[in-house]
Amino acid sequence: MVWNRDLEKGELEERLIYSLLRPAVRLAMRSRLPMKELIRLAKIAYFQELRAVGLTLQETADALDASLPTAARLSKDLKRNFLRPELEHQLPQRLEFMLWAGPLSRARLHQVLTDHPPHDVDEALEAMVKEGRVAKVEGGDAFELQAPKVRMVSDEWYARIGSLNHILDNLSQTVTTRFFDTEPSQHAFARNLNLRVPSAILDRLHRLYEEVLWPSLVAIDEESVDQDDVHDVRLTFFWHAKPQEDSPDGR
Repeated sequence: MVWNRDLEKGELEERLIYSLLRPAVRLAMRSRLPMKELIRLAKIAYFQELRAVGLTLQETADALDASLPTAARLSKDLKRNFLRPELEHQLPQRLEFMLWAGPLSRARLHQVLTDHPPHDVDEALEAMVKEGRVAKVEGGDAFELQAPKVRMVSDEWYARIGSLNHILDNLSQTVTTRFFDTEPSQHAFARNLNLRVPSAILDRLHRLYEEVLWPSLVAIDEESVDQDDVHDVRLTFFWHAKPQEDSPDGR
């Protein structure tokens, strides 16, 4: 990576955080969200991330420079208002991904998903068993995937927000890898493409995913079976289309 000048200590992190905050600020402006409420939401998000890495409530309060009652209030707001997409969409999605390679015991799932309490993992597993997405392995406390390579598409608001969270998780991890890892080109990839598409064939972008990208990725995933050197890859594919401002008919 080549820079025109040396960055001062902490400047790169500050610039990246500023860039990542701007989409949230744009949406706050669109919904006329007061600054005070935006700051409250930032505190709740910060609280969630600190707790996810294993900090106690007191340690989290110290990191936020807040009192213990304030941290407890943030915890209550998080559970009441923001955890449903994660518990009902993202957690099952992570469980399905872990079970793609083969059955795993309940204890192993608890061991890996340390950012979720065991009872949340158990509740997600029970719901997935009822839905027929996973099944218990006979003769033991393990689970296996019933329908591998399933795309979870839903119009439920919590599922759509869960998908958004997944996209943004992938974005933040890709940014971290590309800016801070010593060999980012081997572990993260990002490209922005701008092109013109007539309205009549805009659906080709969707078909590109359905007919080309998805089958190819399934085939690549199947090649990982019984391989020793395997990476967990998160790939996000999305686009946004708007009419050209200078088109004669305004479309």
